[in-house]
Amino acid sequence: MQNVKRNITTASLLAVICLLAACSGSEEKTASKNPVSDDRDSLYQLGRLANYNTVVFPKILALVETGDIITRCGSDLTSEILRRLNEKDKTFSHIGIVSIEQDTVFVYHSIGGEFNPDQKLKREKLWSFTHPDDNKAAGVFRLPLKPSQTKTLIAEVQRLYRIGVPFDLDFDWHTNDRLYCAEFVVKSLTKALGDTNYFHHTFIMGKEGVGVDDVTSNKNAVRLGKWDY
Repeated sequence: MQNVKRNITTASLLAVICLLAACSGSEEKTASKNPVSDDRDSLYQLGRLANYNTVVFPKILALVETGDIITRCGSDLTSEILRRLNEKDKTFSHIGIVSIEQDTVFVYHSIGGEFNPDQKLKREKLWSFTHPDDNKAAGVFRLPLKPSQTKTLIAEVQRLYRIGVPFDLDFDWHTNDRLYCAEFVVKSLTKALGDTNYFHHTFIMGKEGVGVDDVTSNKNAVRLGKWDY
């Protein structure tokens, strides 16, 4: 049965990749033949940036606290594929943990590819993490953590950042020397909570693991806000 699940999941993933690649290629060809569309896209992007800087980001900044979970939906092809791998909620493609340090809000998150060439756990300013150049939506979630649990969580997140734990390209839940985005969040929170059954596990590409929605759809997670831009 597990092999059947793996084959179905892999086939579905390949179908999604082909479909999205075809759509992306078609859009690029259309844009290249119509120079006016490039101007419209630029004006549209400027409008999105203005909305982000004056409306969206101030709201997110005023809302977040240390220990919060922050999500985003990227606008690239890879993000679209990852978003669709979620089983329960396909809204977001990436996830991280908020830490307010002195007067700056940072997001710790595990990411690979062109966005993070050295593949190591990333510490990024909130403004950049949710920026509209590469993203089209963001969300903030909060779990009922005690102050001591929040302290443990951030200590673990910062420890993993200091040692430079790399992104897990194999999406292997059963290893700890490499972590993909949802795995990093769940394992860090699990250590803080002391409860290995707190989060639901799913199958991702035929492998046991966790998805972004296994965090955001947790019965104890409260969604404080979601923004499309």
